[in-house]
Amino acid sequence: MKYLLIISILYVHSFSCGWVNGTTLDGKWRQQSGFHMELEIKNLKDHMRYSPRERLDYFLEYSTREENENKLTKAVYLMLDGKYQDSIDKLLIEEKREGDRYEVAANLGTAYELLGDNINAIKWIKEGIKRNPSSHYGTEWLHIKILETKLILEKEPDYLKSNHVLNMFELESRYFEFNQALLHQLRERMLFVKPKNPIVADLLYSYALANAYNNGLLEYSMEALELSELYGYYNPSELSQKREEYQDIIDHVELIETLKIIGYIAIFIIFLFIAYKKKWFFLTKKAQKEHIKDSEPDQPQKNSIAPKKSKAILLGRILLFTTPLLAFLFAKLYEDVAFLILIWAVGWIASYIFIRDGKAYEAKINKKDDES
Repeated sequence: MKYLLIISILYVHSFSCGWVNGTTLDGKWRQQSGFHMELEIKNLKDHMRYSPRERLDYFLEYSTREENENKLTKAVYLMLDGKYQDSIDKLLIEEKREGDRYEVAANLGTAYELLGDNINAIKWIKEGIKRNPSSHYGTEWLHIKILETKLILEKEPDYLKSNHVLNMFELESRYFEFNQALLHQLRERMLFVKPKNPIVADLLYSYALANAYNNGLLEYSMEALELSELYGYYNPSELSQKREEYQDIIDHVELIETLKIIGYIAIFIIFLFIAYKKKWFFLTKKAQKEHIKDSEPDQPQKNSIAPKKSKAILLGRILLFTTPLLAFLFAKLYEDVAFLILIWAVGWIASYIFIRDGKAYEAKINKKDDES
């Protein structure tokens, strides 16, 4: 539907700051800005939860006197209050008075659709497009298709069981255009249309596919499919098949990422084990002293005793610089600060032990060397 004035007054963006991780249709794990509205399914859920009356109350509370006195705004008030015919009457008066305002035509199309007069709704939405072709981000072509589908459903109630509002073959090739149009139209429509509604269900299904084709995260597409089911999608088996397809991809990618993390941890543990077995570091002072004692020759000679440079110090310094990188890698993959703190702490504690023991070992050997 076209609710230009309604949206300009009432719509509040629900942005998600930061970054989110997820799965794409080609089976890749990637990080994406959560700031993109086309990926914010939360906006659609918010519009589904709020009623027009709640939005009207919100607007009345925060609107200015000039806004309240505006005749076009009053018509929108009536529309939000469910008084569609009264809203139409006021809008028609405005149309006669000015005759070329896009906002009047757009809201007339909306009011007629809400009243159930789809023929007049199409007439006025087309007039709105004529007056402003780029209106509503150029997505009003989809509004026309929705209204045309409504007219078909009046004659063929089961039309959407085997058809869609959008052409699915075109959807796969024009996914970016369709994705944008679907989101703009769904945001407004879901404010007025609550479950169950076959057209909204079909649009949500198409959005899930468009988002996936648009390299969006499948996790968002899965949420859109859940909303589609909530709105009563006409073909449950088709919906289930698509959900299984996306879930299989998500599960596979999560398994691969988990195995990678396990691999990194295993390499790190093996590295520590080898270092321990080679006596590059010691867990206790007693073990360090015993090793130094065992390393001392019976008759020490100049330059014949154990190496003065400890490999433990080199290992400790390597850990000192690589630990932050590993910590940030794990935190990025799992979006968990606990990972960052834990790995950073363990890595630097190990680094401290390596460097401490290495220096103590060097000092002991050098002292023996000097005495000899």
